Amino acid sequence: MQWLDAVIQGILLGGMYAQYALGMALMFGVMRIVNIAHGDLVILLALIGISLAAVLGFGPFTLMILLIPMAAAMGWLLQRLVLNRVLGDDPLPSLIATFGLSIALQNLMLQIWSADTRSLPGGGIEAASVNIAGLYLGVLPLIVLLVATLLTGGIDLMLRYTRFGRALRASAADTEAAAITGVNPRKVYALATALAVGILGFAAVFQSLRSTVSPPTVQRS
Repeated sequence: MQWLDAVIQGILLGGMYAQYALGMALMFGVMRIVNIAHGDLVILLALIGISLAAVLGFGPFTLMILLIPMAAAMGWLLQRLVLNRVLGDDPLPSLIATFGLSIALQNLMLQIWSADTRSLPGGGIEAASVNIAGLYLGVLPLIVLLVATLLTGGIDLMLRYTRFGRALRASAADTEAAAITGVNPRKVYALATALAVGILGFAAVFQSLRSTVSPPTVQRS
């Protein structure tokens, strides 16, 4: 029974990692950009969410309604102001740009929130569990897995059956050919990054419910 419990807990934990990976996979698949600042954006959004919850008194799921559009806007600005300038066949400029962004975000978070750890109050949902056939499963991990499954399925359907999804796939396959057919690759890229970072709004809330978060410590020589 212990091995079954370990397998199930691993699957539940995978829901959290899936939410991290979805946005990164979308950016790499469409633009061939490895966003080194991806994890820093999760922590930044988590800290913003915790601060908003403390000021406004929002619960975690109400907070998502505010945080996800904010994350999407952040992604759109990131693409329009930074990443569009370093797109190309050579991956090095985008790696350097996102590495620099990572360092900047780490310093910004340390200046605003210091290195103290924080968490988002969940009203007991973070500790609740259900007994299924003798196995105790956390309610929060089940919700995280459900959301990750819905997000994955939703993105797959979007890529297959929507005009935006077809534009994304066309831009990923051949930018010049997509432009000839009327697709604006830079606009598509901005919307793709908005979607990728918007997904991190879910991950940020769930991460701050599951454990404490704090700004990454910047190593200085």
